Amino acid sequence: MAANHIESAQPGDDSVEVLDKFFSTLPMSVLTLCMSISGGINWWEVEEVFIEFSSLSAGVFIFYEAFMVLALLNIVTGIFVNDAINASHSDREFKTMSLMQRNAEAINDLREMFKDFDTDGSGAITLHEFMEGLTKREIKLALEDLGLDAPNAIKLFETLDVDGDKQLEIDEFVMGCSALSVRGKTIDIEMMKAQNLKIIRMLDRLGVLLMDPDSDGGGEIVSLTSSSQM
Repeated sequence: MAANHIESAQPGDDSVEVLDKFFSTLPMSVLTLCMSISGGINWWEVEEVFIEFSSLSAGVFIFYEAFMVLALLNIVTGIFVNDAINASHSDREFKTMSLMQRNAEAINDLREMFKDFDTDGSGAITLHEFMEGLTKREIKLALEDLGLDAPNAIKLFETLDVDGDKQLEIDEFVMGCSALSVRGKTIDIEMMKAQNLKIIRMLDRLGVLLMDPDSDGGGEIVSLTSSSQM
């Protein structure tokens, strides 16, 4: 169509000059199309010429421009979105690693604190050692830093003493303090939970029994905890 237009054009027609300049050869045509979407030339200069002799050519050129611009925008957007996703993953991994590192450091600090409490080196902390240790400023500040600012040392000791043997082994101390230091848990709530757990265990140990009302004579004996679950 461009060739037919050039052949039938009147002398001095500006459109012929534009077509000959930008579409004289196939490589030049490809270069013109590339420049029209990259800012090398104003695409309207070419579109204006196409409109004069062929609405089909003008429509195809407009479609090409729109398609290429949208494709480039899609590619650029995809690159930025992918970078944002990767950055988000890296940030989550960094936060996870930081949290794990802080937890490991807190456990190590608690193990060192256990040694400070265990003055006789027996591997267990008695209530006397615990109360004596809380009088030391550095230990008290370390516990407060973990959120374990308990006003009653005896209640705190009993809360940590899960098995009720009146002494704290290293696992009881470390895991108990770690649980109490979790954000959102208060010491009073944990104390109540520990007391309830101790009561249940005490009932099981003492073998508190109830007589089954459906039984005769000696009857069937069931534990209190089992019957409460039923």
